[in-house]
Amino acid sequence: MSRPISGKERVKQVRRTQKNGDIYVYEHTVIYDPEKKYDKILSSKLIGKIPKGFEEMIPTRFKRKSVSKQKTQSDIDDASITRNKIGLTNILDFIGKDSGIDDDLYSSIGQDEEGIAQKILSIARFWVATEGDSLPHIKYWQITHPLPYAHMSEDIYHDLFVELGLRPELSYKYFKYRANRLKEPDCIAIDSTTFGTYSQRLNDARQGFNKDGDDLDTIKYLSLYAIENRQPLAFTRQPGNIPDVISIKNSIKRLDWLDLNKPTVVMDAGFYSSHNISELLLNNLKFITRVDIRSCRWIKKLALENFSRFNPYSATCPFDTGTSGFTLMVKHQFNTTCKYNTDKHKAGEKVSFERRLYLHFFLNRAIELDKHTNASAKILELERVIREGKFSELSYSAKRLATKLFKIRRSKDGLKITVKDESFEEMKKLYGVFVLVSNSARFSTFDALAAYRARNFQEVYFSKDKSMTNAKRTRVEATETLDGRFFCQMVALGYREWLHDKIRQIKDYLKDEITNNEELNKTELKKYKNLRSWLDNMSATEILEWFDCIELVKITKPGTNPSRTIKITTETTQRDELFLKLIGMDGIS
Repeated sequence: MSRPISGKERVKQVRRTQKNGDIYVYEHTVIYDPEKKYDKILSSKLIGKIPKGFEEMIPTRFKRKSVSKQKTQSDIDDASITRNKIGLTNILDFIGKDSGIDDDLYSSIGQDEEGIAQKILSIARFWVATEGDSLPHIKYWQITHPLPYAHMSEDIYHDLFVELGLRPELSYKYFKYRANRLKEPDCIAIDSTTFGTYSQRLNDARQGFNKDGDDLDTIKYLSLYAIENRQPLAFTRQPGNIPDVISIKNSIKRLDWLDLNKPTVVMDAGFYSSHNISELLLNNLKFITRVDIRSCRWIKKLALENFSRFNPYSATCPFDTGTSGFTLMVKHQFNTTCKYNTDKHKAGEKVSFERRLYLHFFLNRAIELDKHTNASAKILELERVIREGKFSELSYSAKRLATKLFKIRRSKDGLKITVKDESFEEMKKLYGVFVLVSNSARFSTFDALAAYRARNFQEVYFSKDKSMTNAKRTRVEATETLDGRFFCQMVALGYREWLHDKIRQIKDYLKDEITNNEELNKTELKKYKNLRSWLDNMSATEILEWFDCIELVKITKPGTNPSRTIKITTETTQRDELFLKLIGMDGIS
């Protein structure tokens, strides 16, 4: 007699061999069907696999159960979503690390107060990125641009400026670290910033020379700038009425703290005067400065006497064939007033002394032609005004020039005006001529020119960058606060100048590769030319703005273990990637 049918569900294992020899093990839930007389499969589940040649079963992975609708809604509510513009900020972060500015600042302030360094770097990066936007805007700018200090506000940066002003040792230590990191410069450019202020609490504000002519009290800041390194090295504040020589003398004292051998100070034409030069000579300071040749008679006389020395081919500048030059070594006598009683002189007594100077004369043919063209146009305009009977309306200087150049006679036919050729020839003799004066024998003619042009090149950027960091506006009430603000500006200028120098190096590299590297294939050559053309037509600020479009969106899903983060980054072009590679970055991520 057969066993009765129970009608209950049973679980049994079934093995199925695959073509590759592996055996899949299934777990079937079955029930017997009396009509069809075999087990009916209710459900089937793969529980493991026995690989070919093995006896033990490998269990399958656990399958995550589907979450309920209510749990999914909770995950959406708890998800963390952030969006930051990382293109510009990643470049600034790389600049700070590669230039050593960040490390030097943290080292000068110390680990216990690294928050101060983070605030300084945040302000500096904001100024560089926004080309000197006013600081109140940093509050909203930092929402999408992560900064070293995450919560900058008006109270925070005001308190920072005050603390930096009251603790000058922080800026002194920072520039000492910078000087130790950079190679010792041969030439130091000195740049002077004089600005007016309405504040009654700036104790150093005095009535002095004011370029803006607004009759405000002024304060003077002098910055020492390493020409070879293209980096600011120190700054000092002076009352607005202090003469340039005394200001520069006090500024150069910073070099003793920086442990630099006294380098040559390179200055512009606005500094030159007989008194200033005599003061530098008496203080044994090496210098190179430009002279306005028309305002210095004895140098003008030497230039006219030796003008023929511009003609030989040997006088051609090797790095600027449009410029010729030569050098004269002269001994010149200076007059000064004795400040103290000595064995030979009394205080207040006028004394003379003689020193050796090196006069580097240069003639730029392009400037000569340009000035000649402008002078001819000016003479024609003067002649037209005089013929119209408007001589009395001319300015004093224009009347003097007209009297010197024109021979005017009245006739029946009206005024007869002729140009005095000898006067015109005398006037244009020194067009395109400029002179550098130095007391250092180690500079050859064109070495002196290279040093001055480097200073002039830096002054262009430095002047722009001072405007970029809003240095022409004090925006503070107390002197100490102004010191703190200017220190942050100097850090920002360090960032800015590093970027300018890096772009210049990349341009030189691309030019050399395009011209001399014959192994470049057509694709690489096209990429290099494309990048070079782009850099030639973009300023540093425009380059940073270009990369500001790169964003990173982070989405963190809390319903997973561990929490899963999705990153979505804006793509970059091949040209952008090549630029980042040449700067030294692996990319932006």
